[in-house]
Amino acid sequence: MKLAKILTVAWGGVAIASAALMIWLFGAQRGQNPLIFVSEVTLGLFGGILLGIFLLGILTRRANAFGAMAGAVVGLVAAVGVTAPYYFRELPPGSPRLSFLWINIVGCLVTMAVGYAASYLSPSPRPTAD
Repeated sequence: MKLAKILTVAWGGVAIASAALMIWLFGAQRGQNPLIFVSEVTLGLFGGILLGIFLLGILTRRANAFGAMAGAVVGLVAAVGVTAPYYFRELPPGSPRLSFLWINIVGCLVTMAVGYAASYLSPSPRPTAD
């Protein structure tokens, strides 16, 4: 129980540090409300992955811890990879932009797809005797 409390505080620290970093990096760029923008980017990066892990566990029987972790890592890389080019460099005028509201969906879908596929690389969970 003590470990759970420590991990909860650590996760909160990571979330706060991430939000502070995003405010510093993005600020009031592009005339948007920075509070809404930063909260959506933060929730999109982490919330989509958590939703993907949750849905993977609820909707499939094959999912296991290895698959969930692999999906989470690849989902985070995909979500950052999709959004970083739009916010860290200038794109040519008229080029299509991906709204920050889509980060959540990208993270969730990639986490689920990779997590399900990676679950086949390790033994399936044993059924519990109820």
